[in-house]
Amino acid sequence: MLSITIEATELFNELTGEFVTLKPVTLKLEHSLISISKWEAKWHKPFSNSEKTAEEMRDYIRCMTLNGDIAPVYYAVLTGDQIALINEYINNEMTATWFNSNKATKGAQVRGEIVTSELIYYWMIALNIPFECEKWHLNRLLTLIKVCNIKNSPKKKMSKKDIMARNRAINEAKISLERMIDMKLLGIDVSSYQGKPNWNKVAKKVKVAILRIHQKTGIDTSFEYNYKGCTDNNILVGVYKYSYAKTVAEAEREADAVLSILNKRHLDFPVFYDLEWSEQRKLGKTAITEIAKAFLNKISKAGYKPAIYCNVDWYKNVLDTKTLNYDYWLAAYPSNDNGSVQERLKPSAGIGWQYSSKGSVDGIAGHIDMDMFYTDYKLDKTNNSTEQKTAATKSTYEKCAELMASQTGYMEKASLANLDSKTANAGSANYTKYARDVDAWGQPGCQGQPWCAEYQFWIHVKIFGLKAALRHMGGGFYNCQSITKYAKRQGTWHSTPKLGALVIFRNGAHIGRVTKVTNTHIYTNEGNTNPTDKNTVIPNGGMVCDKVYTRDFAGIDGYVWIDYGHTTETESTTTAASISKVRKFVGKVTATELNVRSWAGIDCPNIKKYPILVKGNLVDVCDTIQSSAGEDWYYVRIANKYYGFVSAEYIKRQ
Repeated sequence: MLSITIEATELFNELTGEFVTLKPVTLKLEHSLISISKWEAKWHKPFSNSEKTAEEMRDYIRCMTLNGDIAPVYYAVLTGDQIALINEYINNEMTATWFNSNKATKGAQVRGEIVTSELIYYWMIALNIPFECEKWHLNRLLTLIKVCNIKNSPKKKMSKKDIMARNRAINEAKISLERMIDMKLLGIDVSSYQGKPNWNKVAKKVKVAILRIHQKTGIDTSFEYNYKGCTDNNILVGVYKYSYAKTVAEAEREADAVLSILNKRHLDFPVFYDLEWSEQRKLGKTAITEIAKAFLNKISKAGYKPAIYCNVDWYKNVLDTKTLNYDYWLAAYPSNDNGSVQERLKPSAGIGWQYSSKGSVDGIAGHIDMDMFYTDYKLDKTNNSTEQKTAATKSTYEKCAELMASQTGYMEKASLANLDSKTANAGSANYTKYARDVDAWGQPGCQGQPWCAEYQFWIHVKIFGLKAALRHMGGGFYNCQSITKYAKRQGTWHSTPKLGALVIFRNGAHIGRVTKVTNTHIYTNEGNTNPTDKNTVIPNGGMVCDKVYTRDFAGIDGYVWIDYGHTTETESTTTAASISKVRKFVGKVTATELNVRSWAGIDCPNIKKYPILVKGNLVDVCDTIQSSAGEDWYYVRIANKYYGFVSAEYIKRQ
């Protein structure tokens, strides 16, 4: 660890016109895997082998800091000598172990390979290095990795059996890393067979519960108890219906029974149609497809998220998955099922995996089905109950207006502390809960940057869902100018105001949303501004405010009209759903360079996190989207971390 003392300093605040005295502070710094991981997550580039600007270097020093929340201004006053000392510390080997640099070590960094925090974590998993070592000085950790590689290096001659065993171990370690990244929500599915669980105990481990809602002859006798137990203990709830339908009419009656029991109640997860009955299988693919569509369409029209549960065999060999283009929850567990996660069986598709039928959870007697879900449907606004979606333009905009009103008065923060509080930790560093949430949705949150457009995007996602928000704002929500250009291409740019429209100010310098229109004035709700009299644009203030302008105000560029006619998409179930982040297959880049864009289409801007792929790069293909030109684009995951859109033309399935 390195200690750097910043002496008391007097600074002049240009905004207030006053001198401010900084108290002396001692920074306690550690150059570790943890600090690198934090830095890479913000700057979206590898720490090693990359030049750093002064701003990036100071931010890495912030990531290294161990002693609490230090105001950003302290990093700005670090002297050149202090930064030089920090660089010397970063480059210190921090170990007595020595290697001959003239001899290549098997398992050491490959020439040309870019080392990122994810790769180092992979090495730790592959070599069984305790995760406590992530807190070590990075060079000491890398030395340990090198030592382990040497000690574990195979003999010069290996049998085929030994080679296969080694490769299996490496692959299993890699899969474990992927699971660490991908597994989000531990779940169970229950019915009356589990009796009356103690949901208070269950909630200490389980995040999601899928409840059987209907038996063959009526409501599941434990459903009401289970629903209340889950909601009282903050467990996310979905339901499933085991189907006995042999005709479309019977499937519709099953849907009616489910909806009657739900009675407009809220669900956090979908209504799953359980398709696995052997008598249905005998009907053939066409008949099963029509049965499933009949049930799922009724569920969708009622305002709930429809999805399908089945085993991998049904998914691959029985169901017409192209026609039944829904989210899938897939069952796959071994004959020697003992309740543990067996990574080799993880399905390559689906939003969830039922990995065991013989699990155990404190609070439930006997065996229980165990699940992992990779989608948090709380971000998918298509998953609201009918009660929450009582149709029409007025209710949709009213929800938007209520949300904006609830945010008015929110003040940006001086640091990452107290992001959810309206007024605590107020400052001028542009830290907000909006950037945090946008980042969590797989989009460029731009924490620490001006956030007026980001706030409007956050509002949009909350009302319309992620996919619609991206389409309405063109994937350029962090840039007012790109929103303007996209709206002009789409025909949604207008010179006259409309309730709920986005309003762009002063050549793309600022954005707000129209909350009221009169013959003479428009009223707005804006982020990253300050309260003022009418006709005053403040593009980089510090809070969410309600503002007013005259309609002829010269500072207004124009308006982006938004259709509030519905909260969900109408094209298809897939369109209405959030874009899948679950890998469907691995693709290889065939173009020399391939742009990674924020939405499907060549006119959309490149993402900031990973803007370019090169020939030979491998990506996880998670979803397929059509651009406005009707071309297929893949939604891809890069390096298990970055998401964006690439033209399907230049991706070859592996």
